[in-house]
Amino acid sequence: MKTSSSICVVVAFVVALAAEGGTFVDFSTVGSRCSVSTGRFAKAEDAARQIVVGMDGMTVLFDTALEGKANSWATISVPPSIGGGRDWSPLLVRLVLVGVPTGKALRNIALNLTDVNGETFQYQPRGFDVDDDGNMSLEYDFAGGHGPGWGGDGNQQIDPPARLSALNVHFSGDGTGRVTFRRLESVDSTSGEKRTVLSREAISTDTSYPGARPFNGPRSLAFEVRPAVSGKARLTLSSGSIGNASQGRMDSFDGTVSNGVTRFNLNLPYDRQYEFMKLDGGQGAVRPAIVRATGEFMQTEAEAMRLDVDTGNPLHIVRDETERPSLVVRNPAEMAISWQTVFVFKDVFGRKFEIPFSRTVGARSDVRMEVPWPLPAKGLWRVEAKVKGGDGSTARKETRFAFIPRHDVTPRLEKPAFRLGIHWHGWRYPPKIRSTVVDALVASGAKLTRTDYGFLFSEVEAKEGVFDWSGGDDIVGRMQRAGLAMDVITGSSPEWAVDKDASWKTAKALRRPGCRPTRPGVFREFCRALATRYGDKIDYYEIGNEWDITPTDMLSHEEALRMQREAYEGIHSAFPAACVTPNGWAYATTTEHIRSNPAQYNIGIIEAFADHPELYDAWALHVHGTFGHYQHRIDDEFLPMRAKTGLKRRPWLTSESALTSANGFEYDVARTVWMKPLFAWSRGARDYVWYNLRATGWFNGGEPGYGLMTPDFHPRAGYAAFAALTELFHGLAFERTVISAGTRHLFVFRGAVGGESAIVLAGWDTAFTEKADVVHVNTDARRAVASDIMGNRTDSPISDGGEAAIALSANPTAEILFGATRAEVEASVSRVSGHAGRVTLPEGVSSRKPDFALAAKADTTY
Repeated sequence: MKTSSSICVVVAFVVALAAEGGTFVDFSTVGSRCSVSTGRFAKAEDAARQIVVGMDGMTVLFDTALEGKANSWATISVPPSIGGGRDWSPLLVRLVLVGVPTGKALRNIALNLTDVNGETFQYQPRGFDVDDDGNMSLEYDFAGGHGPGWGGDGNQQIDPPARLSALNVHFSGDGTGRVTFRRLESVDSTSGEKRTVLSREAISTDTSYPGARPFNGPRSLAFEVRPAVSGKARLTLSSGSIGNASQGRMDSFDGTVSNGVTRFNLNLPYDRQYEFMKLDGGQGAVRPAIVRATGEFMQTEAEAMRLDVDTGNPLHIVRDETERPSLVVRNPAEMAISWQTVFVFKDVFGRKFEIPFSRTVGARSDVRMEVPWPLPAKGLWRVEAKVKGGDGSTARKETRFAFIPRHDVTPRLEKPAFRLGIHWHGWRYPPKIRSTVVDALVASGAKLTRTDYGFLFSEVEAKEGVFDWSGGDDIVGRMQRAGLAMDVITGSSPEWAVDKDASWKTAKALRRPGCRPTRPGVFREFCRALATRYGDKIDYYEIGNEWDITPTDMLSHEEALRMQREAYEGIHSAFPAACVTPNGWAYATTTEHIRSNPAQYNIGIIEAFADHPELYDAWALHVHGTFGHYQHRIDDEFLPMRAKTGLKRRPWLTSESALTSANGFEYDVARTVWMKPLFAWSRGARDYVWYNLRATGWFNGGEPGYGLMTPDFHPRAGYAAFAALTELFHGLAFERTVISAGTRHLFVFRGAVGGESAIVLAGWDTAFTEKADVVHVNTDARRAVASDIMGNRTDSPISDGGEAAIALSANPTAEILFGATRAEVEASVSRVSGHAGRVTLPEGVSSRKPDFALAAKADTTY
């Protein structure tokens, strides 16, 4: 469901291979052996001004003023003389950056390998790390999964030897910032350490969405199945996925099952991760039910440590002293192990404390340590450790938990209150997971949720006239009991209902077959049945999803409008008070894509719908990516289109929007969790739904990065920020905009905070300047309190003359003026970061010129 388009960064560098003994690419050497291809509208002369090469590496400086409206990618081709020095296909490599990129999110860096037959494959990073000096590294597993191949012999498999042929850089959003590339190096993860420690551990075989939990490469896997069949067996594992398991490399292993027991001797590399896909066995390749699955693993003593935090609930959150966290160190091995380390607790603001650990833990036992209370601050807490085993081995370990405000089940918020919500994937989860998801939604403070599975035409009425409402009934019941309003997506045509004479029949390949148009009338009747069953239990009936990125040969404008009309008529005939929206549009308009390939964008469909307001009661749009990207799409595209069309007579909401935390940008997500909804509120949106609650995969990919929680329900920074946002802003009323232009934004809200009347100012400045700008406020407030994005509140001074202040920085903040009846903001902003004079509101700040200093550390703290 994700799309993003923004600014292009053009880069150029030269790589060089080291001598025998390892693969090494050095970005600090300049030459002319590499070529660059970029976004459609990039200007080479502007790009050249954004590249600085020094001893640290190659720094790319990006600035909106220079980049114009280019696409968000740049591809650097590596000639065979450099990238072909050895066979890259079996390697694990690490791309090292200097610091962490700032200013706007680095969406991805992908590496291309081209095999001996000329077929090219693209690899995404499987994970990232930040060292003690604040430098980021991305890891790529060339022996694992990769994207579809193109060119060459087209056999969709990499035929060694393979050379490094290109590096692809993708950025997202607007503004200014930098990224410095240092080197690309081969990784010997064992560093000469022998793996002599044996453990026997259960593995996950739960293939329900988003798939079984990964495990490191095992020596062997054993399964007990029922019925107790005998015969041939085949095990399938996935590796190298950057999304769900089905996107990874599939490896099959043959064996036999005897009386319900089978064992596979694998000896897979421990430093790679695998996911269980399926086990076929018995007569006729019947897939029996697995009752037990166990792996044998050989590892070093340091690798054997299992680290987690126990908060007394599956969400890994604490809300007060009754939910004290404990750190749990477990030894799964068949032997006692001595470990030495220091557990370092870090929050997103740079606060930290430590717990030294030096002890021997018995075989198959664990140690629990209470975390000191009270914690220094609310928000996300990461626990990191460099572990040393008794055998001299070392390994990094990490876990996390969050300290958030307490949110309990409360009645549904009725309109016209602005509601903050979260999307989740509903029916695809088994009942136990659904219960945990509902607990997570309530704990976040969400009052609106959006879901799809359980309400889709193709699932509810897979056979004509036969309805299965079990999924929808279960979800609606859970949401009602949890006090959550609902936005429900319907659509997705069942095979029996598809119009065989529609335009889709000309498609050579159906990219999204769920969007095929139905025979006239059948969608109307399904929507009538849907609204008859649920009525006012559903707040938004959303018809489809992102039809603007559905190819035109699958859904013409006329067919899309007909289906919308049928849905509108069917729902309103059963429930006249319903609120029907079109599908949530991926983009604000199709203006930016008018020159794009129609196979990727349905050009003009958004504008066609905007001209037919009689077919919907509210408008839904998405717009993923950075805040700057969202701001541009809303202000420069959506609102002007709305003002010119019949859409101006209809309210609007963001029914899904987010920013991925992939590649180390988790804290940017936390900032954006505040910025996007508050900005949308100021522009007249009636609701905002964040995408999404739980990650859709286990690895470091774009789509899995959208989850506010990991698949095993460990909170990310965005989850804690969302809980703080809802605590403060639910129930408030938007009053006015002080400034919202360029990088600066300041808004005023009014209502009750903790039972006291208050005026709340919320603002930020995305320019990433060294010092914050201070806005002075004349007020009659009794007291003032500042809140950060994690909900930490500190008293703010009010002068004898009644002046308070709010600082605008890259980190959104709120100033709560308790008891205030007025908050008069000065007509200017005092810049305290070294700039002379005062900047008059509401002009904002123009784009900065590139800063060519190479030695500066990236500021990634709060």
